[in-house]
Amino acid sequence: ANGRDARPSVAARTQPVTQQRAVGRPSPREAWMEGPSHGDEGALPDDYEEPPRRVSQGNTAGRSAGGSRVAGGFDPVEVLAKLLYTPPIPMEPFCAKLAVSSVTVSPRVAMGAFLKRISTLDPRLSREELKALWKAVDPGNAGVVEVQTIHNLLSGNFGVDKVTQRSAGVIERVIKKILERCGENAGIKGLQRTLSIMDNNGDKRLTKEELKYGLQDYGIELNIRELDEIFNHFDRDRNGVLDVTEFLIGVKGDLNERRKKMVRMAFNCLDTDRSGFITVDEMLAKYDFSHHPEVKTGKKTVKEAMREFMGQWDDTDGDGSVSYAEFEDYYKGLSASIDGDDYFELMIRNAW
Repeated sequence: ANGRDARPSVAARTQPVTQQRAVGRPSPREAWMEGPSHGDEGALPDDYEEPPRRVSQGNTAGRSAGGSRVAGGFDPVEVLAKLLYTPPIPMEPFCAKLAVSSVTVSPRVAMGAFLKRISTLDPRLSREELKALWKAVDPGNAGVVEVQTIHNLLSGNFGVDKVTQRSAGVIERVIKKILERCGENAGIKGLQRTLSIMDNNGDKRLTKEELKYGLQDYGIELNIRELDEIFNHFDRDRNGVLDVTEFLIGVKGDLNERRKKMVRMAFNCLDTDRSGFITVDEMLAKYDFSHHPEVKTGKKTVKEAMREFMGQWDDTDGDGSVSYAEFEDYYKGLSASIDGDDYFELMIRNAW
């Protein structure tokens, strides 16, 4: 207050050096948790002191007095459930408990941030226990884990929250309603056409209002809750729009066995060395774009179809090769807009 440098008290100056801590410098425990996010050694500094432990008045069988619970039947998954997941909660409040933003696409947490948060929630945890908790969520020692992975681990062991259960029931009911309107093996093309009309700017993305009126025009009435649940389910990145292709795949489901067989045959024709990978150049050399579904309907030119086809592989691992899984994913998108299996087979045979 008087402008002079603050000085420690006489008592503080007479303390042993090991008992003094510089202002702003983290404790050994904090330094360990703030440390590198890689490696599972988690070694603490030599001057680390175990925090004082509170002995539970309940069942303490298998624990040594004041010792680590790791050696005495410590269950890291159960401990995480009590700290983060009790009672079972959906993803958004789960992110909040971990102090991670749920707005981010595929939110992640690094080892240091995770251990710091867990230590805040339960300061009694020892070094060995903290290491065991991280090992439970990151067995592969990646150093960073998706929050959804941790949530799945806990929900798989301790049950799904009621909100998620109700949401899953609503989504299943809405998809059934859509399929009944479309017909079991037909009508998806008509639904796609109706949704495309609602897509004013042609980017294959719909707002909630566009989805609502598109489904209404196709004869599918949803109440407010059903519309919210189905939209939120498919709006994975929470950007307020829904990808039409992903929506159609979600409604129609995976490729059936007949279509999978045709896709596998096409891939094998290209994979001449049986390496399990093909190149984009190999595909371009053999793909007859005149048989692309949207070229045949006049929606796209051959050049436009070729350009779009090339763009499908821009988001892969960038090594110039395409795996069967990536190849199949491409055909899942095309399959979602093709009603009949016969036409799907004909399209693949002609294209390759």
